[in-house]
Amino acid sequence: MLSPGRETALSNAVNITSRMYPEVLRDIDTHGFATIDVPALPLARRAATLLRASVLVGQSFDIGSMFSLYFSETLSIPLFPFQLDGVAWITHKSAALLADDMGLGKTIQAVAATRASFLNGTITNALVVCPRTLVLNWVAEFQKWAPELAVTPVLPSGKAAEPVWRRRVGCAQVIITSYEQVRTNSRYMKPQAQLLIADEAHKLRNRGSALSKAMRHLEPKLFWMLTGTPVERHAEDLATLLSLLNPKQFAFSDHKYGLALLREWARPFVLRRLKSEVLKDLPPLTMRHEVISLSDGQRTAYKQALAINSPNILATFGRLRAICDVDPTSEESSKIDRVVELLDSINELGERAVVFSFWKRPLAVLARRLEASRPGSIQLITGEMTLVERAEAVIHFKTSSVTLLASARVASEGLTLTEANHAIFLNRWWNPSSNNQANDRIRRIGQSKGAFVYTFTAAGTIEELVEEILTKKDVTIKDLVEALAEHLALAKSDALR
Repeated sequence: MLSPGRETALSNAVNITSRMYPEVLRDIDTHGFATIDVPALPLARRAATLLRASVLVGQSFDIGSMFSLYFSETLSIPLFPFQLDGVAWITHKSAALLADDMGLGKTIQAVAATRASFLNGTITNALVVCPRTLVLNWVAEFQKWAPELAVTPVLPSGKAAEPVWRRRVGCAQVIITSYEQVRTNSRYMKPQAQLLIADEAHKLRNRGSALSKAMRHLEPKLFWMLTGTPVERHAEDLATLLSLLNPKQFAFSDHKYGLALLREWARPFVLRRLKSEVLKDLPPLTMRHEVISLSDGQRTAYKQALAINSPNILATFGRLRAICDVDPTSEESSKIDRVVELLDSINELGERAVVFSFWKRPLAVLARRLEASRPGSIQLITGEMTLVERAEAVIHFKTSSVTLLASARVASEGLTLTEANHAIFLNRWWNPSSNNQANDRIRRIGQSKGAFVYTFTAAGTIEELVEEILTKKDVTIKDLVEALAEHLALAKSDALR
């Protein structure tokens, strides 16, 4: 038996879906779901499976999966008190800008609020738009915290885009896509965007951009923006976001009234909590793990490396792992793209970061990227430096506002780096203790701020195996080699299909 609330939500979902997509529900008889097999959880595939198939175009449609939410057991999402307040606030807003400080869990709040909106019958379709580097992370977060929802990424390219979008819209409760897709394919997305979530919404601050114009065409019933980057520094920026968020109440021309008045008008639509305000709710260390997709260049290089037959398992592991960091030919890197985004947000907050890498090349590529855009903004610590040079580098980091890029092998012992409260790992070693030693550089006596650690897994790669290994306390070289051999055999089998 369904509870009265779920029964009402289910009825609303059926009615709305039948109006919008009558062909989808043609198999449902007048008695409801007598002929439909509703699984406990949707037939959602892992993002890695989608990647191995080389198509991020969505799961196969199954009508039962669209209604799993209404028949599944209630899932309790573990939230901090301030996050519960955020979910309650955003759930009751048709237009909302959640602007919590970076690291306070805007994604999990949005997922919880989305799930609630489906359960109460407010929506039957949602569209999440985010940077391409975060698409798979949103998939992973929904599968972790709202597994009852049918969620799929949609990232078609070229001439395939139109038929893919026409086929997928309305056939998943939540579609996750990139800003680039909105810029070129927004005309197909409107029926999906009953609820529109724009992550990293500060990317929409340019009113004249093709992206902002495309977003205006979606006309969602509910529109939630997420950004941890301050949006109230310039009246034009805030006016642009508000005119997108609620065009009936705000216009870009409102910026002429000045920032102070615009802030006051925006107050009912903006929720911002600082880490300093909710520090008592946070643990001493907050871990944030993101699932990312390889760039096209990295994906090609990875497949080529898989095709090489080598008896040396560890050498193969090294080649594949290196490609997950940087494409050896083009130096494309989804990880480095994401790290640059994170550093921009951290710097905007006036906070500091240490970026660790167990290998030299990704650190060097990142250093060149940052020096080209912000000369003098970084300090390197590498194995080639003498003890005196390392000591001078640490002093420079401590007495300036630079970002530290450090070899995890060199900087993971003996250093106190509490001037930073963010540690970003470009990669991780297979031994958990080595990673923990690096973590402890910022989480030490003298750290007065909440500490945040960011790690990544490239979906559909050898890094997924490393992630599994890191959950174990004791791992030997023998364990690693055996696991690698099994993983590589499966990966090559998939590649040949």
